[in-house]
Amino acid sequence: MYMYVVAVGPKALESCRVSLLNMTSSLTHAQRVLRLYKKSARHLESWITHRPTFRYEVTLLRARFDEHKNETDMKKAAQLLRDGEEEFWEKQHPQPYIFIDSPGGTRYERNIPSPEWVLNYWHPSEKARYPAYFARREKRIAQEQARWQQLVDEEKQMLGQGADQGKPQST
Repeated sequence: MYMYVVAVGPKALESCRVSLLNMTSSLTHAQRVLRLYKKSARHLESWITHRPTFRYEVTLLRARFDEHKNETDMKKAAQLLRDGEEEFWEKQHPQPYIFIDSPGGTRYERNIPSPEWVLNYWHPSEKARYPAYFARREKRIAQEQARWQQLVDEEKQMLGQGADQGKPQST
């Protein structure tokens, strides 16, 4: 991944590119292997829609990963990982399946909660299922209305006092 910055010298540009390349080094080797396995399995799921065939292919994929899981030579392990990532890149699905609630899915972040007033239109039989909640809700609504009325009365009183102060006194 390269990032190009306009109106910056070549040394600064090189440092930007190097810093972006080093962002991947924050993951451990094991984390990169696990992510490669999961991505590979998900893309296999996109390629193979018949579930029994997919399970068979994922088992073969897992066997390929397990074949080298006890590799002690880190150079060879790193090379295997690079080869695996390259193979994944070549064989990835052009339109992978995206779960609807996942980022990029059609329903991502669309679970909008209903407003409070919707509960006013529930049938009494529906409200009967949650008596404790609706008892608390009615009490809270009564308190809110009392507080609102108190604020309105205070506002009227303040306006009344202000009107009295603005009138010329007749003597």
